[in-house]
Amino acid sequence: MLSLIVLLVGAGALVGVYGRWSASIGWHSAEAPAISFKQPGEVASTPGQRATTWVFFTIAGLFLVQALLGAAAEHYRADTASFFGFDTPPHSY
Repeated sequence: MLSLIVLLVGAGALVGVYGRWSASIGWHSAEAPAISFKQPGEVASTPGQRATTWVFFTIAGLFLVQALLGAAAEHYRADTASFFGFDTPPHSY
Protein backbone atom coordinates (compact mmCIF):
# COMPACT_ATOMS: atom_id res chain seq x y z
CA MET A 1 0.00 0.00 0.00
CA LEU A 2 2.81 2.37 0.83
CA SER A 3 4.45 1.90 -2.56
CA LEU A 4 1.16 2.60 -4.32
CA ILE A 5 0.61 5.75 -2.29
CA VAL A 6 4.16 6.95 -3.00
CA LEU A 7 3.67 6.22 -6.70
CA LEU A 8 0.44 8.24 -6.90
CA VAL A 9 1.80 11.15 -4.84
CA GLY A 10 4.99 11.20 -6.90
CA ALA A 11 3.09 11.16 -10.20
CA GLY A 12 0.82 13.97 -8.97
CA ALA A 13 3.79 16.04 -7.83
CA LEU A 14 5.54 15.52 -11.17
CA VAL A 15 2.48 16.61 -13.16
CA GLY A 16 1.95 19.59 -10.85
CA VAL A 17 5.57 20.77 -11.15
CA TYR A 18 5.53 20.29 -14.91
CA GLY A 19 2.35 22.28 -15.33
CA ARG A 20 3.47 25.07 -13.02
CA TRP A 21 6.99 25.71 -14.30
CA SER A 22 7.01 24.55 -17.91
CA ALA A 23 6.97 27.86 -19.78
CA SER A 24 6.79 26.61 -23.36
CA ILE A 25 4.31 23.73 -23.25
CA GLY A 26 2.82 23.80 -19.75
CA TRP A 27 -0.73 24.60 -18.75
CA HIS A 28 -0.05 28.33 -18.58
CA SER A 29 1.53 28.70 -22.00
CA ALA A 30 0.08 30.88 -24.75
CA GLU A 31 -3.29 29.94 -26.11
CA ALA A 32 -3.17 27.20 -28.69
CA PRO A 33 -4.38 28.04 -32.19
CA ALA A 34 -7.90 27.02 -33.08
CA ILE A 35 -8.23 23.56 -34.53
CA SER A 36 -10.45 23.03 -37.54
CA PHE A 37 -11.91 19.65 -38.31
CA LYS A 38 -13.14 18.32 -41.64
CA GLN A 39 -16.62 16.88 -41.92
CA PRO A 40 -16.77 13.06 -42.20
CA GLY A 41 -18.02 13.26 -45.79
CA GLU A 42 -14.97 15.30 -46.84
CA VAL A 43 -12.43 12.69 -45.75
CA ALA A 44 -11.71 9.70 -47.99
CA SER A 45 -10.66 6.39 -46.49
CA THR A 46 -7.13 5.25 -47.17
CA PRO A 47 -6.17 1.92 -48.76
CA GLY A 48 -4.91 0.76 -45.36
CA GLN A 49 -8.28 1.47 -43.77
CA ARG A 50 -10.10 -0.44 -46.50
CA ALA A 51 -7.73 -3.41 -46.09
CA THR A 52 -8.23 -3.31 -42.33
CA THR A 53 -11.99 -3.48 -42.84
CA TRP A 54 -11.68 -6.66 -44.91
CA VAL A 55 -9.28 -8.19 -42.37
CA PHE A 56 -11.70 -7.37 -39.54
CA PHE A 57 -14.67 -9.01 -41.30
CA THR A 58 -12.57 -12.05 -42.25
CA ILE A 59 -11.42 -12.53 -38.66
CA ALA A 60 -14.98 -12.04 -37.37
CA GLY A 61 -16.25 -14.69 -39.80
CA LEU A 62 -13.51 -17.14 -38.86
CA PHE A 63 -14.26 -16.58 -35.17
CA LEU A 64 -17.94 -17.28 -35.79
CA VAL A 65 -17.10 -20.52 -37.64
CA GLN A 66 -14.75 -21.57 -34.82
CA ALA A 67 -17.38 -20.88 -32.16
CA LEU A 68 -20.10 -22.77 -34.04
CA LEU A 69 -17.87 -25.78 -34.73
CA GLY A 70 -16.71 -25.85 -31.11
CA ALA A 71 -20.30 -25.74 -29.87
CA ALA A 72 -21.29 -28.50 -32.29
CA ALA A 73 -18.34 -30.67 -31.27
CA GLU A 74 -19.08 -30.31 -27.57
CA HIS A 75 -22.78 -30.98 -28.08
CA TYR A 76 -21.98 -34.11 -30.08
CA ARG A 77 -19.52 -35.19 -27.37
CA ALA A 78 -22.16 -34.75 -24.65
CA ASP A 79 -25.02 -36.44 -26.53
CA THR A 80 -23.91 -38.95 -29.18
CA ALA A 81 -27.45 -40.18 -29.89
CA SER A 82 -28.67 -36.93 -31.40
CA PHE A 83 -27.27 -33.78 -32.88
CA PHE A 84 -29.45 -30.75 -32.08
CA GLY A 85 -32.62 -32.79 -32.44
CA PHE A 86 -31.52 -34.91 -35.41
CA ASP A 87 -30.93 -38.60 -34.73
CA THR A 88 -27.45 -39.85 -35.57
CA PRO A 89 -26.62 -43.34 -36.77
CA PRO A 90 -25.59 -45.81 -34.05
CA HIS A 91 -21.87 -46.11 -33.28
CA SER A 92 -19.87 -49.27 -32.87
CA TYR A 93 -17.27 -48.41 -30.27
